[in-house]
Amino acid sequence: MGIVAYTEDGIMVKRWDYPGARYVYEITFDTASKTFMLIGQSKSKVVVPWADIALLLPPKVGRVPSSIHGLIPEGSKLDCCENPDGSVMDDSCYTMEWKHFTYWAYSYIDNRYSFNIVAYYKTGKIAKQWELKGSRYFYNITLDYPNQSVTFWGQGKTSVTAKWSDLVIP
Repeated sequence: MGIVAYTEDGIMVKRWDYPGARYVYEITFDTASKTFMLIGQSKSKVVVPWADIALLLPPKVGRVPSSIHGLIPEGSKLDCCENPDGSVMDDSCYTMEWKHFTYWAYSYIDNRYSFNIVAYYKTGKIAKQWELKGSRYFYNITLDYPNQSVTFWGQGKTSVTAKWSDLVIP
């Protein structure tokens, strides 16, 4: 049996396969043992612990006015480029909304080849920062649902990728 998780938009996030039964006709839940049972053809059963299919809810990417960011960390600058050549600045930026945080990608004033990824609380206060090496002059964010990763794109179509789990804030 295959269990598949999808986003609200119908994009597959992840798939888990469990041998032992096919053609599901009933699903039961046991809250005490935190499992559910898939019952299929010939009353074959597959018991799945909830923890097996625990999934980080996916982030969302959107474009917002560049003027609404929080305090830019010292040594960083906001470069929201319109395209990968980095020649045209835009008055809006891609951000990532995830859990209770908004993530912005900044370049460094010293022109190093890295992004400063900054997560903000809803109040605008900085929650956490990560330096991701390999690109600069930010222009886009893409999500890879099956691999649970996010890619920050910069000048010359260079990019840096992080697992969602690497950007979790406890």
